[in-house]
Amino acid sequence: TYYLYELSVNMKFMERYVAGLFLPYTDMKDFPTVEECLYSLDTKLKK
Repeated sequence: TYYLYELSVNMKFMERYVAGLFLPYTDMKDFPTVEECLYSLDTKLKK
């Protein structure tokens, strides 16, 4: 038996969901180690 729940009607869920979508730090220069790691992964994937 499967039960379906409509999560969008739960205001607490929607508040947390929308808050989770927000990325406050979009300038990679503020996070040099993360930037270096991502570029390293990108380079490895392109090989």
